[in-house]
Amino acid sequence: MAAAPALLPAVAPMARRRRRTEREDFRRRAAAPTPVVGGTRSPRVLIADDDVVIRQVLAVRLQGLGFAPQTASTGDRAYHLALHNPFDVLLLDVSMPGLTGVEVTQLVRRLAVPQPAILLISACVGGGDVGEVLEAGADGYLRKPFGVAELSARLDEVMAAHGG
Repeated sequence: MAAAPALLPAVAPMARRRRRTEREDFRRRAAAPTPVVGGTRSPRVLIADDDVVIRQVLAVRLQGLGFAPQTASTGDRAYHLALHNPFDVLLLDVSMPGLTGVEVTQLVRRLAVPQPAILLISACVGGGDVGEVLEAGADGYLRKPFGVAELSARLDEVMAAHGG
């Protein structure tokens, strides 16, 4: 009886083509126009948090600050959206179902061009966690709960660091 052909050699080139296609798709979308409010471009922000109330409150607050927010409830969805949409800022919860905010950060930093500013949020960011967050490629973090003024200041900081 003949051995079954190996599937892995055929899958590897397909995976490389898919990654290349994802990068090309991201670059194409990055060149696409973004929402304009009052004659100026609104910074696009992705809010990823598994808590629906936090997502909704952040979206409303950020819209009030002049951002164009989009939301995701899982790390997997956040990564998918980040691949296919040119965001200026990713606001990611550290602990989410599927991919964590740290994992999404690492994946986006490896693939996405141009790079968005990334701000991680968590209710339990301690001294050791801060190092992990920054090492993953995040530009900063916020500890929950935080106010609108603190959020606005941190977003200004991370966007300025990215030329935004």
